[in-house]
Amino acid sequence: LWTGHGREPHPHDGLAGLLHGFFHSQGESASSLEARLARSPWLSGLNPVERAQLMDVMVPGFRGAPASPADRFVSLASLLRELAEERPLVVVIDDLQRSTESLAFLEYITRRRASAGQVGPVLFVATVQSDDPVAEPSAEERIDTLVLSEGASLLELAPLSAAAHGRLVT
Repeated sequence: LWTGHGREPHPHDGLAGLLHGFFHSQGESASSLEARLARSPWLSGLNPVERAQLMDVMVPGFRGAPASPADRFVSLASLLRELAEERPLVVVIDDLQRSTESLAFLEYITRRRASAGQVGPVLFVATVQSDDPVAEPSAEERIDTLVLSEGASLLELAPLSAAAHGRLVT
């Protein structure tokens, strides 16, 4: 699963984008999306409330008041657990520094892992651009705290040389 966060906010960035990408539902109407989620074999282990909360991640406020972030995170973690039962899962979050929601979800997963065990065989990979001018104000400190969590690793990459960049894009 993959999601990114652009310089300008987009409806399919972040956790919504992660789910829309998984369900191949970009541009689908809310009612069509609701029917798709109801039929999805990937959601068979989730209860109707959890399915509705996932719908809320994809279309905030679809059925009235939006679910709380904590409720949406519980549902998304349940989906990841269901998917990881089939095979190990990799979740990639690009430009984490630009999204308070994706960052809060990783913080939730970290707390859940510490208190209630693993979500499943899931590897989370987050990229961070340390000099990003559009980063969320508290992102750097929060990301530093995540990196210090048990099981987390930090891999710092140097920028590509001009020659390497040229080889990559040609």
